[in-house]
Amino acid sequence: MHLFDRDMTLRQIGDGKYAGRVSDHWSHRGIVNGGFLLALAYKAMARQGRKHGCLVVTGNYSGKTSPGELELLVESVSSTKNFDRFETRLLQESKECLRAFGTFSSRGGDTRELPGAENPEDLLPPEQCTPLPNPGNTRLFDTMDIRLDPRNTGWLSGNLSAEAVQRGWIAFREPREFDAPAIVMAADCFPPAVMEALGPAEWIPTVEYSVQVRSVPGVKALSGMFRTRYVTGEMIEEDGVLRAPNGSLVALSRQTALYRKKV
Repeated sequence: MHLFDRDMTLRQIGDGKYAGRVSDHWSHRGIVNGGFLLALAYKAMARQGRKHGCLVVTGNYSGKTSPGELELLVESVSSTKNFDRFETRLLQESKECLRAFGTFSSRGGDTRELPGAENPEDLLPPEQCTPLPNPGNTRLFDTMDIRLDPRNTGWLSGNLSAEAVQRGWIAFREPREFDAPAIVMAADCFPPAVMEALGPAEWIPTVEYSVQVRSVPGVKALSGMFRTRYVTGEMIEEDGVLRAPNGSLVALSRQTALYRKKV
């Protein structure tokens, strides 16, 4: 069994109640990646519903989650002809760490890109990108192969850019196709784009994270482009796009986080 699937295993322990155990393979400084936790919530909600196409899933983070046992409580919000909606609470040691909302739909179709969409052809191929170095405290980077466009790696050497943009590629080091849970996680694995313009931060905790899964193409690598445009006090936003190698749209993401400058 692939490591991701093993750590995504959920045991049903009651009506809408699931238990799981997450390892440190998805952690940064001992804290589990928020995208992985939202992927767990997605999986729990998908098991409860009749419609399995994820339209959007959003998580509000109220506490840190460490590797170990956790519990998910899923409640149905509504079910209509087109949509199933759920709310999920993720608990660790009886403390709520994440509250997620998911909307599922069986509707789908081709994506039409309108003027203003970023140009995926501007991204360099994986073999020309720079492997993301692991500072030694991020197990996530040992599990995921993240390669950054060298035009967006100035923050690694103190050569900052005028724009807060991060581009690159992501794949599992042990090859695996990206299904919907893995896509939900992937949009939260790249280094924060704000660091390309403002430099590394002591901590960039996620406040809210939302992913729209538009397609599941069954590929083993995804390209990503992420951009931050506004910094209000310590509050930042980050918008992301994930694509298949052929350039087709896979997912859109938006994250709100706190940027605390490293001193």
